[in-house]
Amino acid sequence: MQRETIRTIRTRMETASIKPNQLNENEIKSILDFLNNTKDASSIAAKIEVIGERDIGIKIAEAIVAKRAEIGGFKSLDDVMSVPGIGEKRFTDIAVSVLAREVEPERIYFKQLLLQNPNYFGNIKDSILEPVKPLKLSTKYEELMCVGYNPPSKRLEAVVHIKQSFGYGGGVCSAGTQEYVRFFIDWNNDGNWKDVGMVSFTVYNILGEKPLEYAVTLAIDVDDVFCKVEKLPKVRAILSWNVMPPANDPNWVPVWGNVKDTHIQIDTFKWLPLKDFVKVLNVKIPIELAEIDMEQKIMLKEPKELSIIQLKELYKDKGKEVPEHRFAFKDVYKMLSTQVNPIEAAYIASQYGINLSDIVSKISQILYNTTYEEITCVGLDTNEDALIAVVRMKLPSGYSGNLCTSGSVEYVSFWIDWLDGSGWTYAGTTSVRVHDISSMPKEGLDYSVYLPVDLSSKKQLCEQGPKVARVRAILSWNVMPPANDPNWVPVWGNRMDTRVHISSGTSAKEGEHIPYIINVGSMNVCNIDQSTGLANGPSTGTANFTAVDSPFGGTVTISGYIANPPHYLSGGNAGTKLKYKVSVRQLSPIVTQWQAVTNPFWIQVTEQISSLTPVTYNMLQTPDQNGYFEYIQDNPPGPWRDVFADVLARWNTSGLSDGLWEIKIDVLNPVTNQTWTTGTLICSNGKHISTVKVRLDNTKPKAELTIDMIANSDYISNPVATPTSPMAICGKMKVGVYIIGRFSAKDVGTFAEHFYSYSFAVLPSPIGGNPTPQNFKHMPAANSYPSILTSIQLPAPPPYPIPLPDGIWQLNTNGMLPCGYVVRLTVSDRTIVDSSYIGWRDEEEVGFCLE
Repeated sequence: MQRETIRTIRTRMETASIKPNQLNENEIKSILDFLNNTKDASSIAAKIEVIGERDIGIKIAEAIVAKRAEIGGFKSLDDVMSVPGIGEKRFTDIAVSVLAREVEPERIYFKQLLLQNPNYFGNIKDSILEPVKPLKLSTKYEELMCVGYNPPSKRLEAVVHIKQSFGYGGGVCSAGTQEYVRFFIDWNNDGNWKDVGMVSFTVYNILGEKPLEYAVTLAIDVDDVFCKVEKLPKVRAILSWNVMPPANDPNWVPVWGNVKDTHIQIDTFKWLPLKDFVKVLNVKIPIELAEIDMEQKIMLKEPKELSIIQLKELYKDKGKEVPEHRFAFKDVYKMLSTQVNPIEAAYIASQYGINLSDIVSKISQILYNTTYEEITCVGLDTNEDALIAVVRMKLPSGYSGNLCTSGSVEYVSFWIDWLDGSGWTYAGTTSVRVHDISSMPKEGLDYSVYLPVDLSSKKQLCEQGPKVARVRAILSWNVMPPANDPNWVPVWGNRMDTRVHISSGTSAKEGEHIPYIINVGSMNVCNIDQSTGLANGPSTGTANFTAVDSPFGGTVTISGYIANPPHYLSGGNAGTKLKYKVSVRQLSPIVTQWQAVTNPFWIQVTEQISSLTPVTYNMLQTPDQNGYFEYIQDNPPGPWRDVFADVLARWNTSGLSDGLWEIKIDVLNPVTNQTWTTGTLICSNGKHISTVKVRLDNTKPKAELTIDMIANSDYISNPVATPTSPMAICGKMKVGVYIIGRFSAKDVGTFAEHFYSYSFAVLPSPIGGNPTPQNFKHMPAANSYPSILTSIQLPAPPPYPIPLPDGIWQLNTNGMLPCGYVVRLTVSDRTIVDSSYIGWRDEEEVGFCLE
């Protein structure tokens, strides 16, 4: 088993060689210990899986033993690399063989074990299946560390630590494996959890320093509240490796992963529908004003910033005490950092009733004070190409006023070290506004901040190995960190460093504005077979499904990016946005001309331009007369604007012919008239994709259902039933009979069937007895997808033994209560519908009455 395990991991590793400088101290120690302490060449060769020439393993092992004897043992990896015959390729064989031994079979064969027994690890509550090896909530490989919420953008964000170098399915040239995070919210803190969605990201075997910190982002629908209301719901996030946490089950326990709870703060109204304003004020509208549009929104006044005098008055009460060097910090810092005459500054301070010299003395002694706020996590969202930090507010007071004031600002500046010798590079600053919260939970409140980052010039092909960078985040309360000092020390706040993995891809040269299609219909394009146009594998972003040879239908969302967008908000490219056109054409059964996708669509935009904190709003994208849309994205440093989920188009495919279609993107710089066409992605399977081919299927499947006879021990109705002689609808029958019928479940697509499944239900259910018809669910085997037809004669006499023949259903009504019932047949195909879920559906019902 152990040798098979190593071989499995080795064959899934990236094709790039492993270099000694990519390893961390523990990994180096493990390799040196193995090479120094394994007795002889035969033992070394037996444990190292060397890929290459026949018998090369023993030759390398003998050279290792000889060198070890010559130098008195290996003290560094340089010593190992000096062994004759060991270059990067052979060193990779050694490193993988040694380090992969720590991955247990239960991790490597996790899904196979679950197929044998879904409760193999004993994590399913009340299961009738006995566990084989109890294991749950293991955080050896990954751990959900923090969950936060950004009130203005209505985004939940979580940071996950990846803690090992192996155990993730393969290297960056493989498909890797998925880490899933599902979010639940208890809106009223009463134990009633609501599932608000799930998001996932891909992880790989990556050597080197750990942890690597990933982040995920989920936009949610939530109603803002009046500033007098402190709405602080509880959030739960469930992390699970390689298995989706089931929907609507907040108490589900993962095998690999963990659960994290926290509290968040819901934002206050900035705009308010007139109807809600009237409702809150309990005002009755006169009949004369009945024609007013009550849906229109009114803008509320900007909350005011409290003065030092007001803050001093506010914080004098018992239980709210906040020291002067906290609430006056912003104003005092401004005095200290500007050319204010010291005598004049002291006079101004005296007018506020504060002791300036005492405050300055105390401030000068404070470094990284985290009494009030603290960065707890930093990560990179590889789905959004954005840096995320989670910041915890710890006390109920000290943030310059309640929700009806402007409060104060928590700034987070990000720096990136690309590990290329150039040191820290400023990535930008983002922020979130915070307030005094009188009902602050004892655990505090967790906020998140979000900063988009342009990685298009920093990506590298998977064959070159994983790209890792260091990230630094500096938190500072009410004073923005400077953009020229990565070592700046905040007074109130802290600093956190981490490492992140940058997804593999083609690096763009400066000045190039090549467009790349990343996802179509919530599927990564590398998971769409370009010969068939069918998708396989997990969805991306916030969609929650697994495609199985799936076509596309409805509204197909197309997302991606344009490399090196000009900083038009800062005057770049003459302050002019790039333009792009998304075009499609049919390839089969006929070939058509390219046509522009001109469907207007909404995008969610977050920007930080002139405001202290980012703002989020919805924007309608409409094309110009030539079919071009404006490219809204503008990345920091400097003013920035970000499009959530990188949506480039929403293609309405209804009314289009089923078949194979092709998608491309063209970019135009209206200032220079330069153009670029779709760039080429190199997938982990080695395939190159530029334009993307997808198969459309907007034809729904068909369900047909009849009741043909009823039977008990001595009675059969309609004994010679044929396909053309079903029983009357809503017939009356006695409790205890068997009801027998026929059904068909088929996909009626013109060119190819994409049938998936059918299921039965009895409504209302349950009402006594066993109201579930036998053979009431059928999931076809993968890749076969047989349609179920009704061109069969009913065998006699009923009732029929299990399993029933395809196309026949029966229901035992023994013990059911007298009532009117409906049997419903639901048929589904495999189409990804509206980029959101699997399956066009059709339903058919037949009714009957039990007496």
